[in-house]
Amino acid sequence: MRRILIGIMVMAGMLTAGQNKEAEKVWQPYKFKGTEHFKYELKVKDEEGKTKKGEYVIDLSKSGEKYKIKFEGSFDGNEGNFTTTVDDPSSISGTLFAQMMFNPWLAPLTTTLFSNAFIAMYAGGALANGFQGTSHWSYKSKEGEKIEFDVEGECKYAGKDGKHMIMKSNGKTVYELCVAPDVALPLYVKYSDKDDETSTSMELLEYKE
Repeated sequence: MRRILIGIMVMAGMLTAGQNKEAEKVWQPYKFKGTEHFKYELKVKDEEGKTKKGEYVIDLSKSGEKYKIKFEGSFDGNEGNFTTTVDDPSSISGTLFAQMMFNPWLAPLTTTLFSNAFIAMYAGGALANGFQGTSHWSYKSKEGEKIEFDVEGECKYAGKDGKHMIMKSNGKTVYELCVAPDVALPLYVKYSDKDDETSTSMELLEYKE
């Protein structure tokens, strides 16, 4: 995973150099409107090929300059809810990582929708618009690992249209992302090992503002 993250960060410079400068067309994670409702389905496939499912709901409300965010979820026998108030939703990632120790049901949500890998991919210029479906970038490390990043056309979840992007390591897909420019969280995200023996994905089922 460390080499994958390095590959994403290297790709950052390449993608940023060609990004569209129109701010309204750039996907900006965690730039919430303050009144959104998200419902996701979680799927985790283990080494034995068994898939476990979970469900998560995120609701936001805004009071003045602060944001109230409520999380509810269940996975693998664990379930719970957690509410917090923050000045800036971009800071919620650190809060969730701290809460995982006391709320294990939060772990899958935190490591997918609010993970550093996911943020790094965005920082690498993962735009919702501005790239055609045939866009492709590649990088080869001195260790011989080839990292490729492709925009593979359109995707649609919960009635929202987005761009589908994938990252490959030595020809194997290890990361997928679908984002829409006006939605603060991804419509779909999936990461897996090189042989797809294990994987974790989050799919948006409902979205309201």
